[in-house]
Amino acid sequence: MSGKRYSAVFLSPHLDDAVFSCAGEIALLAREGSVAVVNIFTYYGADDAGAAVALGPERYAEESAAAALLEYDSYRLDEPDAFFRHPRFRSIGNIFKPLMLADLDYYEQLRERVYTRLAELDFERLYVPLAIGWHVDHMLTFMLAVHSPYRDKLYFYEDAPYCQIDGASQARWTQLGIATESPSANWRRVIRAFWHHGMMKNFGPLPLRLAAYPAVCIYFWLLIRAQHAVKQPLPALRPEIRDISSVAALKLQAIAAYASQMRELFSGVDDVAKQYGDYSINLGGIEGQTLERYWRF
Repeated sequence: MSGKRYSAVFLSPHLDDAVFSCAGEIALLAREGSVAVVNIFTYYGADDAGAAVALGPERYAEESAAAALLEYDSYRLDEPDAFFRHPRFRSIGNIFKPLMLADLDYYEQLRERVYTRLAELDFERLYVPLAIGWHVDHMLTFMLAVHSPYRDKLYFYEDAPYCQIDGASQARWTQLGIATESPSANWRRVIRAFWHHGMMKNFGPLPLRLAAYPAVCIYFWLLIRAQHAVKQPLPALRPEIRDISSVAALKLQAIAAYASQMRELFSGVDDVAKQYGDYSINLGGIEGQTLERYWRF
């Protein structure tokens, strides 16, 4: 055990997930006590780094900069990112499909590694992703929490930027039994929202995006139907809304520290502010207010 008492530990699948999703909560908690972020899938293969969208040596410097801004202790487990675990994940579309037997086999060794690290830390709360968006690494992290001995300490956070895509949260809630919505309703929401998000705009110029649009529509239709068929019912979760407006500027500054991810997920700083602003309004906020939502048993 480290000897330090943490008010909260955040499990982050990758370098950036905790900050993109919870920077406001982290900043507020850090004012009251010590906060730690345990980043799980942080290994990249040096020979393949140029081929990986999500990983590279600059990521470690970005994480250090964000940790300094928000004043949290950052830890790395250096488990391999999905991209490096199996050849099928070299295709980004496969990363969001339902878990396969190989993923569940890997989960067994991952669980031992993460539980051992958590046992070394003394903490009051444990924040974990709800796995909105179905990224395989987020799903594995979610499973670690659900089956952990820390149930009374759990807070589930909404995975950004996926939670900013209208329909993505609803699709995940349907899978968890929190809500019920048909695949077609989810699909219409997701397609409409994804088209306007920076992730779609980064496909390239408008003619390229228009050409890719039919394939994107088909992909999301098949993905949502496949995920809806895999039920993961949970006991009723209750939402808790946090007003983090007082640290909103700091949150945006910390997000901007991840320059490599900004280029992939957003179309610029203004797009970041717009997406988080729209998300806050969808949570019931007003113009100029910044909100985050968490879920508890």
